Amino acid sequence: MNQCIAYCGGMDPKDFAVTTRIFPDAKRDAYQNYAKTIKAVSNWKADAAVVPFEKSLSGEIGHVVDLMFASDLFANRVVSNEDDSQTVHYAVLSRDEDKDAPESDYFLLMFTVKNAAGTLAKAFDAISAHGFNMRTVHSRPLEGQPWHFYFYAECAGDDRSEAGQKMLADLSKVCESVKVMGRYAAE
Repeated sequence: MNQCIAYCGGMDPKDFAVTTRIFPDAKRDAYQNYAKTIKAVSNWKADAAVVPFEKSLSGEIGHVVDLMFASDLFANRVVSNEDDSQTVHYAVLSRDEDKDAPESDYFLLMFTVKNAAGTLAKAFDAISAHGFNMRTVHSRPLEGQPWHFYFYAECAGDDRSEAGQKMLADLSKVCESVKVMGRYAAE
């Protein structure tokens, strides 16, 4: 059975090229915007979606990261697309985590903390105490909750390792919510 892959046909023409590079033999369906692209997977209209979420010159693509945070989808792969001016990271989102995937090099972690002194520092300490390096960390506002944010970090390592499981347990003790959004191998 041929996979159906959603991509955004209305924003950046490179989205189609990257989707074709990742899934050369799959059926590709274009959607008008990133919300509809991601929703196509949630609604079983597509098997996976390819969406850009970070650019080397301008940082995270906020509305796409917000959509990823709000969805129940999982990033089983992150692909970099380089051109003359910058590198763009694309997430391949699907409904299910690939539980048979080999050990990962990186994982995407999203979490929220209480709006109180020291809570973010405690979250960072829980991550670093187990030997995980946060390669990037960003904050995004929580919709409808003034002065409350969620954080997402790309961490080096495998959260499924013994150290990763201990880190997630410790992180859960100091955070309001913790979600592993994806894991992937280095390209």
